Amino acid sequence: MSMEDFERDRDDVVRRASERGVSFVEVGFDVESSVKAVSLARRLRGKCTVGIHPGSVPPSRDGLAGAWKQVEALLDDNPEIAAIGEIGLDFSRGRSAEVVQVECFAMGLALARKKGLPVVIHQRDAAREVLCAVKDLGTPQPAVFHCFTGDRDYAARCLDLGGYLGLGGILTFPKNIDLRETVRYLPRDRILLETDSPYLAPQSQRGKRNEPSFVTEVRDLVAGLLGLPAASVSEMTAANASRAFLAELATPGK
Repeated sequence: MSMEDFERDRDDVVRRASERGVSFVEVGFDVESSVKAVSLARRLRGKCTVGIHPGSVPPSRDGLAGAWKQVEALLDDNPEIAAIGEIGLDFSRGRSAEVVQVECFAMGLALARKKGLPVVIHQRDAAREVLCAVKDLGTPQPAVFHCFTGDRDYAARCLDLGGYLGLGGILTFPKNIDLRETVRYLPRDRILLETDSPYLAPQSQRGKRNEPSFVTEVRDLVAGLLGLPAASVSEMTAANASRAFLAELATPGK
């Protein structure tokens, strides 16, 4: 929501989220977006995360260390920050930046351990490496595995590491039958709902900019998969989010 995609109508997007009773955690993915995430969370009396996404890793080690120093500085006197993230590994475009990504991920996990904060983990085409890093380096539980699209085996491994699994618009795409079957298997107290706004809008909004209010489509599908009323899924996932981020989440505008 702090991205330029929402510059023209941010207040309207916040209003639509509020009208649907949707709470959300604003996510940082580099230094600039982390600063904006803190500002937006403060304005909305909500929560945010700060971190360096694997796609935003500075090319040099000095640049990387400097970026993390700026992120760490944000943790002073900003109680809006609920977690470190997004951090993780993304090898979907090849492994040319593997070394610096791994180093960046390790720095993010180290900061989370130092501050006793949860982490939000991005993973794409790097499941084994992410799981190994979390297991070997350690992280304060809980860990949120963002934009989960894995199978039952990967889900079980994430859960064994104290993970919560974030389900978003991808779940609603018709081709993702196996993912929907995996959701039926998940422990109900480890399920989170997310949007990844402005990306990955749910099926009814495909091709449009995603926004927090659209998460209700994901919720309704999860409700159907679990055989629960939508209101029960809202309550369940809100409670899960509060535990995952170790904080009470505020609904924008309320």
